[in-house]
Formats: sequence, structure tokens, C-alpha cells
Amino acid sequence: PAAGVFSGGVHAVTDVIEKVAMTLETLKALEARLVAATGPDRELDGDICVVLDGGGEIVWLTQNYIMERYPARRISRSNYVGGFANEHVPLFTASNDAIIALIERAMPHYEITLELYRDRDNEWFWRVVLTNPKEPPEGESHQTVRAIVPHSYGAAIPACLALVRAMIEREEK
Repeated sequence: PAAGVFSGGVHAVTDVIEKVAMTLETLKALEARLVAATGPDRELDGDICVVLDGGGEIVWLTQNYIMERYPARRISRSNYVGGFANEHVPLFTASNDAIIALIERAMPHYEITLELYRDRDNEWFWRVVLTNPKEPPEGESHQTVRAIVPHSYGAAIPACLALVRAMIEREEK
């Protein structure tokens, strides 16, 4: 991760990952982490949740005394005791359903294509294409964003990568 953009390492139950705003810098840092990812990653899921899915901050909680830690998004809610709520962080890097739902919320006018294909060297890859087929909203173009990632990673990581690249293109305009 880019220095100073995301927190990393092991977090205590009460530790909070710093609040991260969606800026071009944080999107590019997220893109670099997704390019380097080799499989599902809960820490990366937390950062995707905060940066791309409505803000808040990530806290690490312990589940049922089994010492398995999981991320939760802490957001301000005046109707909760203490003024905040902890919400589940979806498995964006592991679940096609979770990332497709996020793409539909973040880029509602885009079409999503997931393809599994074999290249000339007989290696399998996921290709994810986000296309804006309709009349684009004011200030956007008919753009196509692609992400190609080795098949062993599953389709969720390239879908995350395609979403981040689409958002980077949108921010750069």
C-alpha cells in the first residue's frame, strides 16, 4: 500500500483504521493493492468498503471468543447507543455477488461483462469489462474499462480492479 494512505498490520479490537476519503491518490493506491493481490483479502475488503462504498472507518472485532478477527465498518448513527453502528464489510475480493452489487451502486449506468478465456499460451484468465452503453451522464464519455487477471484469483478481484479503474478515469476528467 502507499505510505500514509492505508493502515496495515494486526489491529487490536479497539483499533480503528484511519478514515480514508475517496481521492485520486487513494483510488490509485487501491488499484496498486488490487494489482498485487493474489487472493481474497479482508483488509483490502475493508479499504474498498470505506473508499468506494460510503465512507466510515474500519474497526477489527473478535468473533465469539475464537480469536478470529474480522473487519466492520463503523459509521455515525445518532439512533444507536454511543452514536455509531458497526456494519458488516462485504467480501468484495472473494464474492462475485458483493462486488457486482457495489459496481451497480457506484456505476449504475454501466454494463458488466465477466469472461473466462484462454490466451495463446493456454493460460486461463478472467477478463472484466465495464461499459457505458447508454447516453452517459453530463461530463462522462462512452468509456470501456478492462481488467485482466489470472483465473486462479477468481472473478471478484478483477471486478474490483475494473471498478477502481473506472472511478480513476472518472476522477481524472
